[in-house]
Amino acid sequence: DKYTTLPEYLDRAKEKHENKVYYANDEGTQATYLKLFKSQGMEALILDAMIDNHFIQFLESKNTDLKFERVDSDITENLLESDPSQKIVEGADNKTKGERIEQIFKDGLDIKGLTIRIETLKDDSVPGMILLNEQSRRFKEMTRMMGQGDMPDMFADHTLMVNTASPAVEKVLKLQDDGDKETAGLLIEQIYDLAMLSHQAISKERMSGFLERSGKLLGMI
Repeated sequence: DKYTTLPEYLDRAKEKHENKVYYANDEGTQATYLKLFKSQGMEALILDAMIDNHFIQFLESKNTDLKFERVDSDITENLLESDPSQKIVEGADNKTKGERIEQIFKDGLDIKGLTIRIETLKDDSVPGMILLNEQSRRFKEMTRMMGQGDMPDMFADHTLMVNTASPAVEKVLKLQDDGDKETAGLLIEQIYDLAMLSHQAISKERMSGFLERSGKLLGMI
């Protein structure tokens, strides 16, 4: 870890993401995202002081070309792998592989406010990641800091990015094709809960289900 100035950071990053600053405000809960950035030779700033939210808004207001994005707000193109096979239509349902995976996860996760997004990452170690819209999250954080009204639910609207490069996701598709929908459903729930756990955002009810499901899956090995 080292200190840097904003101009120095922008100069180092200009070839991969010009005028865009990626940052994290919690190295623990955002460790998965930081690992992906590091694996692709990308830098993310650590902005973990309470005043940093206001500082980001101030910098963006002074320079309209400058944009700050937290590492869990979206997936940058630099982390994605081009996979033409995802666009090939196959099977009797005339769906692409990506469309089939998306539908399987939608059917397996009936959660209000959840959007499923299918991507292929260069790193196959992460089956799923939670993404939170930058502007919506900032507004909720500001509301919470100012104590205006009820405590906002940071995950009222969130996206599960499913990584088709992951062996776990491939296993879900195979189990579904083999007719073992029960085990496929267990894996889908597990992938979602693991992604939420990285944010420390799993409810008591889901934690209970996660632990019970983990025991079942371990028993199948």
